[in-house]
Amino acid sequence: MEVSATWKKIEELSNRFFHSDLFILIMAFLSVSGWVISVWADGAWVYFLFIMIIMTIFMLCTCPDSTPIFALMFFMLPTANIKAQEQFSNYAWLIYPCIVLVLSIVFNLIRFKPNFKEVLEPGKMRKTTFSMFLILIPMILGGLFKWWRNWTWMLIYAALFIVLSFAFIYFLAVGKDKIKDRRKLIKTLMKMMVAAGLVVSIQIIVFYINLGSFQALMTCISDKGLNLGWGSPNPVAATLILYMPANFYFIISKNKYTFLFILKAALEFMLMVSASSRGALLFSTIGMVILSVYVFIKSENKLQMTFTFGAVFGVAIGIFVGFYQTFFHTIIERLSSFGMDDNGRFDIYLYGLNVFLRHPVFGSGWDFGIGLQHVNFSPYLFHSTIIQIAACSGIVGLLCYAYYYYARYRTFFIEKSPYCYVLLACMWIFEGYAMIDPILFFPPTFFIQLLIMSFVMEMQVDDSYCRAFKENGRVMNGIRKQSK
Repeated sequence: MEVSATWKKIEELSNRFFHSDLFILIMAFLSVSGWVISVWADGAWVYFLFIMIIMTIFMLCTCPDSTPIFALMFFMLPTANIKAQEQFSNYAWLIYPCIVLVLSIVFNLIRFKPNFKEVLEPGKMRKTTFSMFLILIPMILGGLFKWWRNWTWMLIYAALFIVLSFAFIYFLAVGKDKIKDRRKLIKTLMKMMVAAGLVVSIQIIVFYINLGSFQALMTCISDKGLNLGWGSPNPVAATLILYMPANFYFIISKNKYTFLFILKAALEFMLMVSASSRGALLFSTIGMVILSVYVFIKSENKLQMTFTFGAVFGVAIGIFVGFYQTFFHTIIERLSSFGMDDNGRFDIYLYGLNVFLRHPVFGSGWDFGIGLQHVNFSPYLFHSTIIQIAACSGIVGLLCYAYYYYARYRTFFIEKSPYCYVLLACMWIFEGYAMIDPILFFPPTFFIQLLIMSFVMEMQVDDSYCRAFKENGRVMNGIRKQSK
């Protein structure tokens, strides 16, 4: 597509802006501002989201490297502050800019022509690319031969995963020749995650302040009453444990602001604890302790880390002793009252296994349970990723997703880097928690974010490295056979 010199100049300036830290800060500012203003002015957030969508549309029309769209994927959900009394119909007009967003993606394809042929060529196709096609099978065939289906929602979920698979392959094609510095991409992603974690933290603090009194805060924590409009305590805690480890990325290398990232991680951990989510607390505590030790060993800022961690632990112990009967007593009493109680999860898991046994091959379908819960836009939530996959898509789903996870995480062990292991920690801590809570598939926001992370990791490893790794595997297998 031929364009004028003026438009090329616009594209050049646009590329500089959308691939800058300023763009990430603006998106974070719009997200938190829209949410905070909506605390007092219902529905104001939608106009800030509108601005974010318009900016993304312009980016897609002017940037050959369209990875800045990832910012929308991280900041879109935390922007929403939906009150119970609000009607979703009030936001129906937002469908129009979303349609334009889709059209801008089409324009991007026509204008910049990403090279799909190289990505999809059978002899060169990466395992991650193949795995994205593979998970379409359980999403489309889930519930096959079942006598009753909610076909509307089944088609919606199937279409969603078709779009996600295409999007992943599109970005792989973009990464071939449009992304100038693929190594820089992981740092950009970490900046987005750090900013998104800050947005959520500010929202929680504003929510607590808006309660009006310390006693109301204690009651909210005790009753697990945190509600940010876009998420209840468990999804909010899940968001924090996904973003928290990203702070450690900026602690490894020499950095005079290391102490700020440690303090931010400590604040996010404390806010996560206040959500009273036992699962999030369990997996994040284990994960963050291991990550902290690893980063301390690898970091160039050991002295600064020692003083800052020491100060954090000192303050934590002081608060624990001084406010045990109030704040900490509220949290500890609630968590200890449950102890190792499954809170009904074991019954849900058994129900999921029974559903799986009734439909063992293709499962009960991803529309299973829609209309039977308090929300009719979500399938039945089995509170575990593996149970959800087994119940909804059967043995076929389990096999396809097993390969999908293998293809996703093998990349981390090709590119052995402390920075990549921080990203791995973000994903593994979250995925561990997802094994006991329904946070991965519904809503699909988290699945999309993990997909972005796996793409970014994929970009750290070039094709020649992948082929060398594959060839090395063949050689090793040959040596083993000869030794036998």
